[in-house]
Amino acid sequence: MLSVVTVDIAMTFIGSADQAALGATAQVNTVNRAAEVVFALAMGFLTVKFRSKPLLLLGAGFLLASAIGSYFAPTLPLLQAFYILEGGGTVIISITAFSLIGDLLATKEKPKVVSYLNAVSFAALLVATPAIGVITNIGSWQLNYLWLVLPLSIAGLILAFIGLPAVKRKQKAPPNTSYISGFREIFKSKSAVFCLVAGMCGAVGNFGILAIAYYRQHFLSDMPVAYQVNFATGVFMAASAIFVVASIVTGRLINRVGSIPLTVIGATGNSVFALLLFLMPNIWAAVAVNMVHIWFFAMAITPWSCLSLDQVPTYRGTMMSLRSIFLSVGYAITTALGGAVLVFFGSYQVMGLALALTIIPCAPLTYFLVKDPNKKCADSNLKV
Repeated sequence: MLSVVTVDIAMTFIGSADQAALGATAQVNTVNRAAEVVFALAMGFLTVKFRSKPLLLLGAGFLLASAIGSYFAPTLPLLQAFYILEGGGTVIISITAFSLIGDLLATKEKPKVVSYLNAVSFAALLVATPAIGVITNIGSWQLNYLWLVLPLSIAGLILAFIGLPAVKRKQKAPPNTSYISGFREIFKSKSAVFCLVAGMCGAVGNFGILAIAYYRQHFLSDMPVAYQVNFATGVFMAASAIFVVASIVTGRLINRVGSIPLTVIGATGNSVFALLLFLMPNIWAAVAVNMVHIWFFAMAITPWSCLSLDQVPTYRGTMMSLRSIFLSVGYAITTALGGAVLVFFGSYQVMGLALALTIIPCAPLTYFLVKDPNKKCADSNLKV
């Protein structure tokens, strides 16, 4: 929602939409991302001692409180404070959702449900993005919290409370386990560590904001701003739809092909098409290549998530917390590296090369250094 209503927020709290005001308003997103990292780190400790259901309820409660507070926030700093709760709630729900998949489902069922979990956020974007615009035009940007975020948060809280059992872990840590035991065990596992590093490299492929800037500066600079924004929105929606489809398709293939081969194929395509995107001669070729790139990116994320899920089953929650942190670091590398290359070289082509080279290690790291705990199950399915 912040991407859609940043200008409106700036006008409400600062009374201006100039670059300085927009820069100050954008720090709401910075605070939100920082909160996600902090809460992900905290969850690495909390998942050792607490079950998934109460943690999931806590995350849903944070989203509910954030929605109410953001609607009534009278100042920008208070809005930032309530977005800290939103960041915490989001990351808690993501981590516990993956942990619940590991605790509730049989091995052969996990890939399909993981694919749903990866796809659902982008599916939500397809619905929420136009809804936010409509609600903002009807009333105000604050009304989105009351009409959209609040009812969904309440529904999520109720469903989590009623629908989820009090799950007992299949592989539980010993009673005297310390809060740091999960981190210690994970970092002792070479496969788990390289799985996290590989995912961080692959996450650099999530450079949608840089691709949109490339379209607008190279191909659409002579067009009216309204046309540029509408075109960017259309590309964003198409990319989200492709991510949803690719995630679901890949989830169906994991039990047949295996998580490691699919991750390697996805990561390789991710890096190759990341480079090709910024070499295209016209906007339609660039958009087409970008859609292929999105497909390979999604194709890598789903099996990599499955690999992460069972690397250290006893400390699955801690592993999912580290997964969230390493993904955030990968996304941060994307914007930091891309921005730095544009500043020093002024070339999107050089930027594409830098991003592609950063993504490339994902494939060999996964193939040579990451073990698939569920490979025997996949092999038995193939024999059958």
